[in-house]
Amino acid sequence: IMRKMLVVLTITIATVSCGDITEAHKSLDDIESFIMVRPDSALSILDSFDLSLLKNTRIWARHSLLHAKAKDKCYIDETDDSLMTQVAAYYQNRHNKKKSFAAYYYLGRIQYNAGEYAKSLLSYTMAEQLVENIDSNFEKALLYAQLGMIYRKHYDYERCLNAYELARKLYEADGKTRYQYYTKLDIGNTYMRLNKYDL
Repeated sequence: IMRKMLVVLTITIATVSCGDITEAHKSLDDIESFIMVRPDSALSILDSFDLSLLKNTRIWARHSLLHAKAKDKCYIDETDDSLMTQVAAYYQNRHNKKKSFAAYYYLGRIQYNAGEYAKSLLSYTMAEQLVENIDSNFEKALLYAQLGMIYRKHYDYERCLNAYELARKLYEADGKTRYQYYTKLDIGNTYMRLNKYDL
């Protein structure tokens, strides 16, 4: 069923007329519905999107955000933050807190990939200020796991451990056992750096 839906969606996007903004938004809705389980397919479809539709600012911003998410889930390490910086500013100016959260999160991911850890921490902090507007424990957990990594880079082990523990609890609440175990490993490795082996 999923494969058939992807084929239909690809054909739909390929045939959407330049002025069909409504259909473009619907296509992006469809992509967002499966991007977590099939990020490779989502990325392929987003790459084939009619570029003329991206002249519409709302579509451009959402397409760019989904594109960053798909690349991240496909383990493609983007390092140029210029586009996502614009996307984050766009959603912040429109007071769209959920989209702003996502934009700052992926901006932070891109900056981390580039080794810009101070910038990454700032972007993650901007996302954290919006965390109360996010319903998904998983998305919140991902943010705190990334904050833990950044704090460890800055040798701020107290904040690192606090962030990892928040991530662990959120993964547990969301039933993400595998992610929970990885975070426990991060917590253990951090204690090892502090030469604390008896906890």
